[in-house]
Amino acid sequence: MSAEQGPISGDVPLTPIQHWFFEQNLHNPHHWNQALLLEARAGLTPDIVEAAMNQLLIHHDALR
Repeated sequence: MSAEQGPISGDVPLTPIQHWFFEQNLHNPHHWNQALLLEARAGLTPDIVEAAMNQLLIHHDALR
């Protein structure tokens, strides 16, 4: 079985982690953050990263 892989628009339900976040009733939710440090391999350029991110945004509904 294959799923539709074309561009889709419209509302997307919250992910489980988003549900968890909003259930916390944090005092200042706008101050909550999560940090991640990544190290890029040689040859990775900003243009490559931008192209990859654009494709993710197009393909994955939850990231729109």
